[in-house]
Amino acid sequence: MTCTDPRIPRGIRATRVAGALMSLLTVGGVTVGGAAELQVIELRHRLAEQVLPALQPLVEPGGTLSGMDSLLLVRTSPANFEQIRQAVAALDRPLR
Repeated sequence: MTCTDPRIPRGIRATRVAGALMSLLTVGGVTVGGAAELQVIELRHRLAEQVLPALQPLVEPGGTLSGMDSLLLVRTSPANFEQIRQAVAALDRPLR
């Protein structure tokens, strides 16, 4: 199911996303490599659960990566975020 799945009521999707965001925000203001801000990557062809196992090893110490449905929530340094973004681009391909 994706975040736009009509089987999941909009309010529940919003609650899930808000919960995921709050869990990352409460991890605390840990700054990694100078500047860590919460960034969201929207997946187009895969679900977060499908790509997280491949991405978790790329997260530098002090960084966080979580996701739900078609969203990845990333808090890490700008350089590490770019590495993760490139890996997502390689993984988020249409199923054949």
